[in-house]
Amino acid sequence: KTAVLVERIMQIVCDELHPVDADRLLVVTFTKAAAAEMKERVGAAIRKRLEEQPNNGYLQKQETLVSHAQITTIDSFCSYILRNHFGEIDLDPAFRVADEGELKLLKKDLLNMLPELMSLYLQKLSLVNRLAYYMLKHYHRHLKFHLLNLELLPFSWYED
Repeated sequence: KTAVLVERIMQIVCDELHPVDADRLLVVTFTKAAAAEMKERVGAAIRKRLEEQPNNGYLQKQETLVSHAQITTIDSFCSYILRNHFGEIDLDPAFRVADEGELKLLKKDLLNMLPELMSLYLQKLSLVNRLAYYMLKHYHRHLKFHLLNLELLPFSWYED
């Protein structure tokens, strides 16, 4: 798989009609190790072509640019976008990504707040919905147990 992707990247970078600089590509992998390996292999492929064409100024430029190529994981790419464009989305520039332990605590805190949040939300709803809330509150411990076992808790149900 990696060899095929490296070859495809080289075709794009070295296209005779419409070449693309290596630092203009976005290549997303699943792991940081795979991203590092991919970047190394692309660099090696460029160096190999440069050995065959030592006076090729374009390849010399690509050898330098490959170190700035966005060959990365989706998490790292998203973090890069947020760190470089935080002002455009009114994000605090001092933001940070929570670690696994913090996320676990936040999920538990949110689940403990679930009955209270639902109560506030349902104060605006009809009697039928209040009855549904009563049933939810009655069974929330069972629901909480199942939600804690989920990998990801969707937050889309809660709006200010």
